[in-house]
Amino acid sequence: GYIILNRISPRIPTSFILLFTLSLIVWALSFFTDFSVQYVNAKDVLFFSGSSAAFSFNAFEQLPRAAVAIAFLSFLEASIAGRALAARSGEHFNANQQMFALGVTNIGQSLFSGLPASVSSIRSSVNVSEGATTPISGILSGIFCIILFFCLSPFFSFIPIAVLAPV
Repeated sequence: GYIILNRISPRIPTSFILLFTLSLIVWALSFFTDFSVQYVNAKDVLFFSGSSAAFSFNAFEQLPRAAVAIAFLSFLEASIAGRALAARSGEHFNANQQMFALGVTNIGQSLFSGLPASVSSIRSSVNVSEGATTPISGILSGIFCIILFFCLSPFFSFIPIAVLAPV
């Protein structure tokens, strides 16, 4: 569905349309049949507990492979997006500065049970294509995302978890 919608018109919000349509189909199937579906818990999404991560020495044997994979993929994505945006705007891209920023962000996230951070290539490319030239545009974009998150979070409880996989 995603590929077909993108071919019809690349400007339509295909992820949102797929999320809405698949949620509606799953709701209709669960309403008319007797199978159960697990939905996103909006309270868990909206209210951050603020607790620190549980520390265990036994987890250290499983940690290195996953940590290296996440760090590599995060840096690869940031590097590709940064180089592409720098080429579009004619600026210099410093991969070391990007890696340092991602590392500091991820260390900070880990102290509060956060998820690993990465780049938002879509928001960044929209900012560049609209002519944004200062860091304020990224800050405002983040603030608008937070506002939308809090306004739309009650609707998250209608999204089946399985529907998030293709989106």
